[in-house]
Amino acid sequence: MTAQCPVAHDVDLFAPSFHAQLYDILGRLRDDTPVAYLPEHDIYVVTRYDDVQRIFDDNDNFSALNASSPILALAPEAARILRDNVPRKPALTNADAPRHTQMRAAVSACLAAPRWRKLPPVRKYGEDLVAALVRKPVSDLVADLAFPLPAFAGLTLLGFPVQDAERIKEWCGHRVLLSYGRLDAAAQIEAAHSILLGLDPSDEMAFAIWCGKLWGVHLNDQNGLKFDQDKSFGVVDLRRAFNMVDVLVRNDFGKNGEVVGLDVKAMRTQPHEIAMKHLSNSKELFETLVALSASIDRKVWQQYVDACDYEGLEMFIVKSLMGK
Repeated sequence: MTAQCPVAHDVDLFAPSFHAQLYDILGRLRDDTPVAYLPEHDIYVVTRYDDVQRIFDDNDNFSALNASSPILALAPEAARILRDNVPRKPALTNADAPRHTQMRAAVSACLAAPRWRKLPPVRKYGEDLVAALVRKPVSDLVADLAFPLPAFAGLTLLGFPVQDAERIKEWCGHRVLLSYGRLDAAAQIEAAHSILLGLDPSDEMAFAIWCGKLWGVHLNDQNGLKFDQDKSFGVVDLRRAFNMVDVLVRNDFGKNGEVVGLDVKAMRTQPHEIAMKHLSNSKELFETLVALSASIDRKVWQQYVDACDYEGLEMFIVKSLMGK
């Protein structure tokens, strides 16, 4: 008699109800069906530590080749875009021996102490991040430490310009959506294209709003991660700031409880009595751009679009920002 793997019905990894009861559901699976088949996704789920470790150690019967493959099948057009433009080669996490063994040896050599000593002062950078984090009344551990520190170290190690960290983060976000999200065909296609491009923050906001997934935004400005000085919103690139505000205004962002956050911290050490100017300046510029977005002549805007006169449209928007 052949034993059959238990089937766990009504377990949808992407359903809000699953995430709301995540630990309860995983606990039940671990106790009752530590190895279960999920027909909704056509995958097997292993939930006990010892079993997972045994699978990792058994390279003869288990493969890592599909470790980063989408859980749900991609729309044909999205799959074609990725196949034709982003050739997939097994990396460290989705390769079997002998490729995995070779890559692991190469990575281990890169992570050796002599290599780290030749890199910029990662420790000092981490200490500065922690110092800035503890000075905040409210901190976001991921945004303030868990992303920028590994990004600084990892991207420097790989030879990427550190100032491109945010762009690379956006690309990674789209890749995660394709692998571990439930997107309709149009959203999959947009995400597939976004992997190939470095998009403006306003594009990312518009895409997230269109997917119904943007619940909040955090607005500040940057010259680049080289200096890691978050500046008041709009003081570095006013046009980019307007693009972001315009997306929010035109989509009635906030009507369903969405939030806009602004930085409190000061760019540099300064007297206590003016320490809140970072926030007040951001708020003033944000409100000014909201008013401009609400009052700008959309009929003239559309005339430029209809005429395909985008140079004229650019000048119209810039003049509006200049008050002309």
